[in-house]
Parts: sequence; C-alpha cells; structure tokens
Amino acid sequence: MYSETLVIISDYSLILKEEFVFFVESSVTTHMCPICQATLRYRDSRPRIRKKEGDLKDQLIIRRFYCKNCHSYHNELPDCLVPYKHYETEVISGVLYGNADHGCLEKLQAAFWVGQVPYAWKYSL
Repeated sequence: MYSETLVIISDYSLILKEEFVFFVESSVTTHMCPICQATLRYRDSRPRIRKKEGDLKDQLIIRRFYCKNCHSYHNELPDCLVPYKHYETEVISGVLYGNADHGCLEKLQAAFWVGQVPYAWKYSL
C-alpha cells in the first residue's frame, strides 16, 4: 500500500543551491514514522514550490523518507509551508487575517471562498 504523509520540522536552515532553489537542511537526522513509530530511512529529495508575498516564488528541495515497516513515504516539510499548499504560512495567515499583499489576497481569498482553505486554519496559524 502506498501512502504519503508529512513530517513537519521547525529547526532547519535554507541553503541556496542555485538561483531561486534552496535546500532545506534539517538539524534532525532521524524521524519516527507517524503511522507505526518505526525509524524512517532517507529515500531521496524532491522540489517543492514556495510562493511568497508579492507573487515571488522559489523552490525548496525537501527530503523524502521511507518506512520499511508500514511501507509508507513521508515528506519532511519545513514549518514555513502549509501542507498541500504552495503559499507560505505567513501569506496564508495574512490573507485569513486581512493584512496580505493585494495580489496574494485575491488568489487566496478566492480559494478560501470556494472552500479549499480549511476553516480550522484560521485558528491554528
């Protein structure tokens, strides 16, 4: 069975790899599987788009891990990103609280109106 979940990290550094591409370097070397609590193994890395305020965007290279016990994959996601969204946490919280850049506001507000941004985010960001 193939499933993919996220491991959120808060202690990391962004290292410039090339123009507009950053490698996410975590201080944590091992993670526990959020499904079965076994130790995860590093598998590979993949790009993740990050959209910032003012319609700026770049890519973060994030690590992927594999659990040999339950055969699931897990992405290591820095806390500056919201799971399953391209926009930074600050941009989304700015839209939800009404103090974001006008360009981002229009796009995210439209997504919020059609229900793509969960209501619970208003209280968790």
